[in-house]
Amino acid sequence: MAFRIVLATLAYLALASAFQSVGRGMSMVSVTRQIRTGSQAGRSRSMEVASAVDGDVEVEAEVDASSADDEVAIPTHLPSDSGIDYVPLATMLSLGDFSGADDFTRDALIKIAGPGAVKRNFVYFTEVDKLPSTDLCTMERLWLLFSKGTQGYSVQKRVWDVEKGNFDRFIKRIGWTTKDGDSERLRRWYGQSEFIYDMSAPKGHLPLTSALRGTQLIKKLMEHPVWTEYDWKNYKDLKWEP
Repeated sequence: MAFRIVLATLAYLALASAFQSVGRGMSMVSVTRQIRTGSQAGRSRSMEVASAVDGDVEVEAEVDASSADDEVAIPTHLPSDSGIDYVPLATMLSLGDFSGADDFTRDALIKIAGPGAVKRNFVYFTEVDKLPSTDLCTMERLWLLFSKGTQGYSVQKRVWDVEKGNFDRFIKRIGWTTKDGDSERLRRWYGQSEFIYDMSAPKGHLPLTSALRGTQLIKKLMEHPVWTEYDWKNYKDLKWEP
C-alpha cells in the first residue's frame, strides 16, 4: 500500500508543471492520461460490458475502455476535516489503479473514524455516524469522476435501496459473489484477491467493505446522511469549489 502511494505521488509530481501553469483562480487542471505504460497506451480500442443498475432495472452498459485515455480534469480542491492528503487517491484513480485506490480508501476510512479505529485498524459500525462528510465527499467525487459514475459508496447506496437493504441480494448484484461450480460464494479478498479492479467491474463493485465482523458496518455506511444530502447520480453537476 505504501509503495503504491509513493508511486502515485511521484506520478502526480510529474504533472506539477500543469498546476503551475494555471492561475490561482482555477480549480481544475486538465491532465492527459497517456502517462500509462506504452503497452497500455497502445492498447486497441475495445468495448467492455459492465453491469449497471438504474432504478429497479438492471441493464448492461457498454464502457469504452479506450476513452480512459482521453483528457480528464483532476480536482485541485480536495478538502479533508482529518488532515488527509487525497492527491495519492486522485492520482491512483486517474491512472486506473483501482486496487491501490481501494486500499487507500479503506485506510482513509479508518483514519477519519478516529484514533480508536486507527489503533485497532478497523472501523466499528457505531463510529460511522461521526465520519466527516467532507472526507466522504472528497473520496466519492474522485471515485465517481474516474470510474465514469460506476463506482463509489453512493452507487452502492442506490443498489442497496433497490434491494431494500437485503445484504445477500446486494452483494450478488454488485459482484461480490462468484460462481464456484454449482454453488455461489463470496469472492476471496485475502491472498490472491478475486475482486475486479478495472472498468469491467459491475456497478457499485468498489470500494470494498469487509463483512468479516458482520454486516452492520456496510449497513451503517449506506445509512450515512451524506449519500442523501447530494444528488450523486448527477455528480457532474455538483459544485465543490470554495
